[in-house]
Order: sequence, then C-alpha cells, then structure tokens
Amino acid sequence: MTARVPACEVAGDVDAVAAALRWIGWIVDPRSRDAATGHWWSWVGEGGYPYAEATAWVLLALAEARAAGIAHGSALAEIGDAACEGLARGARQGGLGRGGRWYAFDTAVGLAAVHAWRPEHPAVNALWLQLRTMAAERRAVQGGPRLGQPAPGARWSEVWGAHLLWLAVAAHSLGEVAWARSLAKDLLDPAALVPMPTYCHALAYACEGLVALRGEAVFDTQLGAWWTRLRRAATPGGVVAHAGEKGPVRADTTAQTARLLRTLEPQADAAPWLRLLWDWTDAQGAVHYEPGSPHANAWCTAMALRAAVAALEDG
Repeated sequence: MTARVPACEVAGDVDAVAAALRWIGWIVDPRSRDAATGHWWSWVGEGGYPYAEATAWVLLALAEARAAGIAHGSALAEIGDAACEGLARGARQGGLGRGGRWYAFDTAVGLAAVHAWRPEHPAVNALWLQLRTMAAERRAVQGGPRLGQPAPGARWSEVWGAHLLWLAVAAHSLGEVAWARSLAKDLLDPAALVPMPTYCHALAYACEGLVALRGEAVFDTQLGAWWTRLRRAATPGGVVAHAGEKGPVRADTTAQTARLLRTLEPQADAAPWLRLLWDWTDAQGAVHYEPGSPHANAWCTAMALRAAVAALEDG
C-alpha cells in the first residue's frame, strides 16, 4: 500500500490524506475483521459481531480511496478482494443482513461496493436481483412489515422509510436511473405515508440518495429541505443523533454530513469536520461511535475515510 503524499498534520488542521491513511491502516489490520466469516466486526469490543453492511462500507470506502490514488498495491487489492468475496458469499445465500435476516439497505450498500470494486463480479447481478425483489415487496427487511402495515416496536431500519432512498445510489451506479427515480418518487409520494426521518443517520442516507437524483424538481426540493434539517443538527462538536435535540453527537452522521458538504456546499471548509473525526480516532486508527465510546467502529471508520476522500476532490 503506497501513499500519494506522506502522512502529516498541518497547522492544527488534519491533512485529508493523512487522515485517510490512518483510517485505512486500521481497516486493513486483521484484528478489525472476523477470520471465520471474512466480515469486518461491527465494532471491536464487547458485543461486536461480524457485519456484512460494515464490510460493504469498508469495501466502498477502499474503492473510492483507490480511485482517488490515495493508496494502492497488492496488499490493498488483497484486502478489497477478500471483502468482495465475503459479500459475494452473502449474495449466494440470498442477501445481506444480520441476525439471519436480509435487509434491502444492506443489500444495496453491498451492491454499490462490489460494483465499485469489481464491476464484472457475478455478485453484482445477484445482489441487483435481490434488491429489486425486496423493493417490489416494499419491505425493508426479510419478514418485516410491508409499507403501510403496522410496525409496533420496529427499528427505523426495519421499516420501509426514507432512508431507503439510498437504494437510488446503488441503482444509479449501475445505470438503472429510471428504476432509481421511480422508487424515489414512490418513497416521496405523500399518499404513501412513508415515515420521514428525524434520526440524523437515516436523514443523511436519504440526502445521499437524493444527491444521486438531482436535476428534477421533486428531488431537488426535498433535498434542500432535508439538507437544511441536517445542517441544523450540526454543532461545533459534531452532528447530533436526532434532529431538534441537543445530543449526543455521532461519528457516522458527522462523517456523512462532511461528505455531503463537499457536494452541496463545495465552498465550505471540511477541515473542522475531519478534525472532529480525527479526535475520535484511537491510537490504532479506528473511529469510535461517539466521544467516550470504548469501541473501535468499522462503519464509522469507513465513513470517515469516505469523507476524507471527498475532501480531496477539489484538489
């Protein structure tokens, strides 16, 4: 693995390449993943579990870092190929998820990641078929409630909600733009009574999906409204977990917002956001879920890496 420039920290601001390399260093450490499944741990520590979605975020982040020229070489290729094969095994078993249940969202992230890393991989077609099947059922998780069905006690990720606008990112990457736009219009149709996100992590996913669909008024208007809501959830200490509340702040949502900033407000300075993520990074190079959390978190680290790569896009 080779760097484009040496890792460094300049004048109190975190250099984006330095940050990216630090986070890649933890991602490629064998201790960050489960040897039995090949999946990255959700987090390293008590309660952590092998997590296909975290593996997908890792692979997508590595693909973007590779495309940006930040890191490359046989070691990185081997790690990326291993992540790709782990997701392919999930595809052969019927989908991606956790707890023995397949999730449309997890499958979409896996699809985008495998396609970004190796677009000719057979798992791309398998995951695309699985995603379309779940979307046709308007079901977020295998065995979960369909759109419009009561869902007492269901988590936000188990309900057919606005966070699934992120499916448009995966579809758009395949060139399936018409499908992505049709799905998004259904999700945004007021008559469908799709729950609108107040949890900022889900809100950021919805914004990411709408970014992929910009150029049509229905998407641009909603993106503007939700981006404003997400920006209002940003504090000097990070982005809070729930819109309209004071805390706690979360690393995943902070990283997502930092990455969206480069697209939606390209004149804005990303350095303070990277500084926060850097400050939440431990000595091994892993980002923690929130300040004070004892756990090295895989998806937060991958999302921080994506934010660092995005910060470099303007040179």
